[in-house]
Amino acid sequence: MPSPRVDCVSMGETIKFAIHEFELIEIRDFTSPYVESQGLEWCIRLHPVRDKLSDSHNKDFVSLFLYHRRHVADKLTVCYAARCKALRWVTRSHACTTKGKGFGWSNFLRRDDVLQRYLEEDGSLVIECDVRIGETQRLVWYPEKLQLQSILVDLYDDASSETSDAVFLVGDATYRAHKNILFLRCKKLYEMSEDFGTNDTIPIIPITFTRGEVFKNVLDFVYTVKTPEIETLESAIELLGAADIVHCVHLKLYVESILVDKFLDTETAASLLVIADSHSCALLKERTIELLLADLDAVKTTKDWSRVEESSRLLKELLEAACYKNKSVITRYYPHTVTEFRQVLQRENLDVDGSYDVLLRRWKKHKNNKCS
Repeated sequence: MPSPRVDCVSMGETIKFAIHEFELIEIRDFTSPYVESQGLEWCIRLHPVRDKLSDSHNKDFVSLFLYHRRHVADKLTVCYAARCKALRWVTRSHACTTKGKGFGWSNFLRRDDVLQRYLEEDGSLVIECDVRIGETQRLVWYPEKLQLQSILVDLYDDASSETSDAVFLVGDATYRAHKNILFLRCKKLYEMSEDFGTNDTIPIIPITFTRGEVFKNVLDFVYTVKTPEIETLESAIELLGAADIVHCVHLKLYVESILVDKFLDTETAASLLVIADSHSCALLKERTIELLLADLDAVKTTKDWSRVEESSRLLKELLEAACYKNKSVITRYYPHTVTEFRQVLQRENLDVDGSYDVLLRRWKKHKNNKCS
């Protein structure tokens, strides 16, 4: 039986594979032609039809794996994602050194769904793979940018005027604000302002959980939605903690993505796992666990690994993640990563903060409401 016809096009970091007459393919698996991207040659291996001996949980799924052909002398980190029509699948990161290294999904899509929903008008299945190489190039989810409101910026610039009705005392510095703005943009700070003062006096609210510079970053964001320049790991962690305490969710999510994008590596993974757990940072936690499982020996030599060992709950989560990674059966359906949950929830204007379990429950509730 002739091999299926597959067209491959490289578009920088994106490779497009078009599998023609997908529904008519009867062979169990095949490999596409190679196409060059990022200095390497890539192909996909597709399993469009499973045989009768396939695992009962997997036999109804189309699998997809991405391969590179050239031998790589040094450790290569490959970050990738896959798209099919409007859907984008989990972004993953793998370290590899040998040619022929394949990574992907044994349960990419249900075959019935492919035939009913994802084929093009000409019957072809089009898959786009985004590929990035290098430790510093990560495909990281960021919250959508908020729209700046010029009137709030003007109020903030004039916060020392008579219009302000709340004063925050951080060390020796004071920061003035407007309670009605805080009510709309940062309710925790509004609630704190209501706990101090009376109707006849402007409340002075002591802030003891962070430094003045960090608090000013929070207040800057509340009024101007300007994301701060974060240069160090320490400043990122400090700002994340402050944003979480005052429930400035959008800023917290932004800093969380910065931590994943700029500061997560084998040296910081252990400490960032503990921080992600304490602040319910689902994306940061998912990525640190992924890195831990990919290079556990290196992470265990870092000074903060003992903090992970002190938590039986975190060790249990690592064990469960390792077991799930090694399973060949599917245990969750799309979406099943933090990035995917957040993309769906963000598109529906729903809250994207919280742990993985919280995001899962929120998505299920949304899905059930749409079906009812």
